[in-house]
Amino acid sequence: MEDLQRRAAWTGATLDYRADGLHTLSAAEVEEIDAALVHLHGLGDLDFPDISAETFPLPTLGDFFRDLRQELRFGRGFVLLRGIPRERYSTDDMARIYFGLGSHIGMPLPQSWQGELLGHVIDVSDIEPGARGYRAARSGSTRIPATSCR
Repeated sequence: MEDLQRRAAWTGATLDYRADGLHTLSAAEVEEIDAALVHLHGLGDLDFPDISAETFPLPTLGDFFRDLRQELRFGRGFVLLRGIPRERYSTDDMARIYFGLGSHIGMPLPQSWQGELLGHVIDVSDIEPGARGYRAARSGSTRIPATSCR
């Protein structure tokens, strides 16, 4: 446990995310994600609560995400995942992919008081004056899904 505590006690100045927090998906891993998405579509139009490790099967990559659970909870606390070819997928399919990947890490939890299981990072401060966090404009903000699993 002592090693895990050291890994969790990092600061930005002491961490090289490329060496310690980056996972770039290989072509084979992207193909596995594509196959999982095809499988999911074959089951019909499922809502997020129905997307699971069984409905979004990742025979090899799933092990990586299951192992990542411990690292996220007790280790460095993050991973930067790169290599999903965004231009290949619709916005809805990207949401399905993010949710499907998360289903291999843990159980989905609501992201807001509204009960969203997957929240999109988007600026709504022009129509929601008290918008906070990922719902308000910040320097350098982008539109990415935010999800949390336990």
